[in-house]
Amino acid sequence: MVERLLLHTLLRWSLGKTDARILWSELQESYRCRAEAEGQAAANRWLRRELLQAVLLYVKLCLRRSAPSRRRENVPRRLVPPVAAAASGVVRDVGFAIRTLRKKPLFTIISIGTLGLGVGASTAIFSVVEAVLLRPLLPRSLLKRTPR
Repeated sequence: MVERLLLHTLLRWSLGKTDARILWSELQESYRCRAEAEGQAAANRWLRRELLQAVLLYVKLCLRRSAPSRRRENVPRRLVPPVAAAASGVVRDVGFAIRTLRKKPLFTIISIGTLGLGVGASTAIFSVVEAVLLRPLLPRSLLKRTPR
């Protein structure tokens, strides 16, 4: 009961009365459907998750509203060098890739295995081609100087 009241209040504060009423009716309908299908405990867990998301969203909105504007008209903006911008993009992409690979361990194992097999096969093929085709083509004087 307290969770529902808190969720409804947060929705009203963050969205306004009309939007909160629409969203609240949707949430109540979803709650009833979940309670019938999965049971009361599962519906309560779902409602708590929704409440937590609403609280986090409300805090985020409050912080955005209260944060002073970083952009001022009279102060020139500091230019970011293109290398730094590209590096930050790469760091973001690597972080996203690591999070994605952590979420799907089977895909990660298959990907790493495939890459390992590809590198190993390329190395083996190059070694054979070098030993069979390229070494015989070298003059004997160069062959003595080249380390194996």
